Parts: sequence; C-alpha cells; structure tokens
Amino acid sequence: MRLKEINKKEFFDFCSKQSTNNFHQSRQWAEYKRLDGWHTYFVGLDQNGKIKAAALLLSKEIPIIKKRAFYAPYGIIINYKDLELLRSFTKNIKEYLKEKKALFLKIKPYLSIQELDNSGNYIQGGYDNRKCIDILRSLNYIEMDNYVDSNTFYKLDIKNKSAEDILNNMDNATKDTILTNEKKAIYTRDIDSSEFDTIIEIINNSSNKVNFIKKNISEFFEIFNEDKLLNIKLLEIDIDKYMKSAQTKAEFEEAKQLEYEFAHKVIVGCIVSICYGKEVTTICSIIQDRFKDMLMQYNMYYEVIKWAIDNNYELYNFNAINSYLNNENELYQLYKGFNGNIVKLLGEFDLIFNTFIYKQYYKYCKRKNITINDLN
Repeated sequence: MRLKEINKKEFFDFCSKQSTNNFHQSRQWAEYKRLDGWHTYFVGLDQNGKIKAAALLLSKEIPIIKKRAFYAPYGIIINYKDLELLRSFTKNIKEYLKEKKALFLKIKPYLSIQELDNSGNYIQGGYDNRKCIDILRSLNYIEMDNYVDSNTFYKLDIKNKSAEDILNNMDNATKDTILTNEKKAIYTRDIDSSEFDTIIEIINNSSNKVNFIKKNISEFFEIFNEDKLLNIKLLEIDIDKYMKSAQTKAEFEEAKQLEYEFAHKVIVGCIVSICYGKEVTTICSIIQDRFKDMLMQYNMYYEVIKWAIDNNYELYNFNAINSYLNNENELYQLYKGFNGNIVKLLGEFDLIFNTFIYKQYYKYCKRKNITINDLN
C-alpha cells in the first residue's frame, strides 16, 4: 500500500461510504479553512488502485521554529479497529509529512468510545471501541490530556422514525413546551441565500447563541450552500394569531406589547444546520435576547429534526457539549429533554516527528493557553 495525494472526487467517493465520514473531512471544509490561512491536502492510502483510507489534512507553519503543524479534523477516515491498515497508513503518512517539515500530525477520530445513554451511562451490550485507543497508542500516537468540549456530542437516532415518534419519546416538559409554543403561532420557515445577511445580523447582534462558526460567516454560508448542504430556518411569531390564541390576560398583554413593538410578525431566532452524509448537524442556534425566556429554542430543534426525518437522514447531531453532565451544563440540560444519546469521541492524538522540539512547543502552548487553531 502507498499513500498518495488524491483528487476531491476520489476523496468524496471513498469517504461517503464510511461510518466515520463527517463534514469536517470534506471539500467544503477545506475551502472554508483556506480562508483562515490553512494549507489543505487530500491524501489516500492506495492498494492496487483502491483507496483503503483517506484524510483531509490542514497545515500551518508554526512561527519561529519553521516547522509545520498538521491536523486531520475529525479524521482520519479509516477502520480504526484494523491494526494492519492503521499501521500501514501511519508508516506512509510519516514518510509523506517528513518531507513537508512536519512537527506533528494531530488527529481527532470521529468515533465514539462506547455507547452511552441520555445520562452518559454506558449501555450494557452496546458498541465498545476502547481497543481503538490501545491500537493508536501502540503506533506511537500520543493521547492528549486536554479533553476538550468538542469531543462530546449530543445525538438523536432518527432512522426509521417519525416526527410523532420523536415527540412522544421526549420528556414531558420538553414535549409540553413545544406544543404550547405551537399554539401561540410560533413557527419556523426555511430561508434562501437572499436572506443570508439577515441571519448574519442576528448572529452578530445576539448574545444568547450557540455558534460553532466564529470567523468568515458569510463565506462559510456561500461555500456550503453551493452544494445545498445548508438548512437554515428562521423562528417567527405571527403576532395576530398569537393574540387570538391568548388564554390568559398576561398572554394577551404580552401579545399587545409585541404588536406595539413589531406589528404583525417578528423574527425570534434562527438555526443553521449542515446536512452531510447520513447526519444533520446544527452548528448555530440563536434566540434573540428579547425572547430568551420564552423557551422557543425547543421548537427550532424539533423543526430541524422533522425536516431531517422527511429528507431521510439517520442522525441528528445537536453538536458539542462539554463533558460535565450536570445541572450547570446549560446545553446538556436543553438537549437531554429530547431523550437522545451522549457521544464521546476517542479524543485527540498527536503523531510526533521531532520529540524535543514538540515538547518545547507543547509547553509553550500550555503556558499561553493556546491550541492548534490559534496558530496564525
């Protein structure tokens, strides 16, 4: 087997059939990261003309030391249980990256350690990928001790399920909130590219948001929308219907105030998701500050889930949460009412090419509290 650079079609054709496929290992993500100064490479492990493993590699030069950091975001795309395949890829990637003056290669496999339930407890008899960590260690990948928030996700299995199945499986408080808001004429609608500026303005002006795209938002939208990978919804209130549905004096007064401020309709928030492979992943959700106490975010997530079901996706990914599953974790408390699953990835691993320089650089990063994404 030999490692070679492959074109984007070869890369996509291989990755689209793999269980560890994800949008961070895609042509679109490569284009987006190039805006921030990353060099990108698509590589594949070839065996008699057939690709057996692949990776999108990002690279930046580390200031002063003139070595390069390489990163496979949520990659490599490979069978991590196949020791010989991973050994061959590692041997070949070492030879390939040494020629490019690499200091290290960071990987973050898009593979869960073990099957967990809604509370983060291990499911007896579920899948178990812990041996993959031992395989990586045996090949001299160094497990990093900075277990970051982006290694823990909250996901919902929607394969062969209906929207009614999802609703009925929620906890009572979440279900009641969604149904109550629907009665108040709170609804979502899809947007098109002509409304991108509206979404960007909402993102920039709201403090009550979960946003995983920090830079070049407009360009990000353009890149992923080109291949129709984005689903963006606005959450709105039909104030006229809201007033008619008021059940109490307080609700009626609230509706009158909204009518005074906004007339007939008002945008409450928005939700942005990437649709890639078998998975829909929400990367940004916002409720405008004026409405943050009305618990309308549940409706946004549910509408995206319904859309994903209607379009034959199998997983809905609420996105990253931190690993502390307690009452202080606001994202976890929001998501858990949907009764999904906690997903903890294997973690981050570094393959090191110069141990002495790497240790000095690692100490510097810890002292300055920076990560690979802070390279400039």
